[in-house]
Parts: sequence; structure tokens; C-alpha cells
Amino acid sequence: MKKIKNEKGSITLFVLMSMLFFMAVLIGLYISSSYKIQAQERETEQIQKNYETENIDNLYNSIATVPSKYTAITTYEELQEKINNENEKYIVLEKDIETSNELKINHTVTIDLNGHTYSINEQNNKNNSIIVTGINTELTIKDTSKSKNGCIITKNTDTEKKMISIENNAKLILDSGAISNDDLNYKNTQIINISENSEFVMNEGTIIGKIIQEGIAIINSGKIIGDIYSNAEERLSIQGGVIKGNVIIKNR
Repeated sequence: MKKIKNEKGSITLFVLMSMLFFMAVLIGLYISSSYKIQAQERETEQIQKNYETENIDNLYNSIATVPSKYTAITTYEELQEKINNENEKYIVLEKDIETSNELKINHTVTIDLNGHTYSINEQNNKNNSIIVTGINTELTIKDTSKSKNGCIITKNTDTEKKMISIENNAKLILDSGAISNDDLNYKNTQIINISENSEFVMNEGTIIGKIIQEGIAIINSGKIIGDIYSNAEERLSIQGGVIKGNVIIKNR
């Protein structure tokens, strides 16, 4: 009888210890879960406070992919002045600009049309409206406005004149926006001229007019209304987009 009592006592003690251990585990899990919930609540509260105090301009810039540091311009004179400054990397149009002057770009910069129009009038003594030139020169054109009405327009109708000339190992990137001729005879206007050893990349946007290609041309997407004249077929890459015109290869 004494042996049985001892065995019952051992079993009772084991059960009691097991229950205490199980309760300790439950309490530990509860405390850990409570800490996590409190931490999540604090984090959520902080995010809400940050959102409430965030400047609306910063929110817009974040959505529109405009960097925090940029230069706003309203005239051609301001634009050329900023273009001449190599420290200026991102320029935003705040108004429509109309000019008869040539624009020369020889360093890396982004021009954000911001829903506005850069209009180039007839130029009797100029062969080019915009020149992108030089090694390590890269011009990016984009339109981050909600309307997506940003456009570069030329009124030149002379077939020998070029709206944008890419020269001397320079590079032009069209991310969005339109480049066109403000004339019914747009097919005869050289909108983009890509010189040998230079490069043009079209990621989105619209081109209305003729493209002359001797250097590298990469069409990833967007719309081209006009013909592409290629003098170097091996440097022409059409990955996507819509071309409402002909691709004319030299010597074919």
C-alpha cells in the first residue's frame, strides 16, 4: 500500500509540474503577443502622424517622380541659363514657352515638360532647333503632369532642318511627352536626327514626324506617327510601341 501511495504522489507532482510549465508557456506567449500588438499600434500611429503632417507638394512630387531638388523655369532665357549650368540636373517648365532661338545642351539633364508646351517658331538662319551634343551628354525628356499634355512643337516645315539633333556621342531619352511638328505636312519634317555614334532611346511618349537614324535607335514603347529612315539597320532596335508609318532601310 505504501508503494502505491508513493507512486500516486509522484504522478500528482508530475501532473502539477506539467500544468505549471504549460501555464508559464501560455503566459509567455500572451506577453510576447501583447508586446507585438503594442509595437504595431505605435508604428501605425507614427505612420498616421507622418501622413497628416506631410506637405502636399512632397506627396505630389513623390507620385509624379519629381525629385525634391529641381529648378522651375518660365522663359527661354531662364531655360538656356540653367542648361548652361552643369550643376542643374532637373528642370521643370512652369509655363508654356515660345521661342525662335536654338537650344544647345552639352551635359546630362532632365527637362520635365510638366504639361506645358515648348514651341519653336520658324527659324530662317538655323538648321537645328535643339542640339544635344558631346560625350557623356544625356538629355531626358519627360512629362510628369497628370494631364500628360506636355509637348515640344516646331513650326519649321523645311525638310533640311532638324528639330532635335543628337550629335557627337550624345544621348536622348524620351520617357513621356510629345515631340511634333505643328503642321499638316509633318511627315517631311526631321523631328529626330541621330548622328553616327549617338543614341536615341524611346521608352514612352509620342513622336509626330520623321526620324533619321545613323547612330543607335532603341524603340521600347510609345507611338511614332511618321517614317523612320535608317542608314544603319544593325543599330536600329524596335522592341515595342506603335509606328504609323514606314521603316525605310537604306539600300533596300
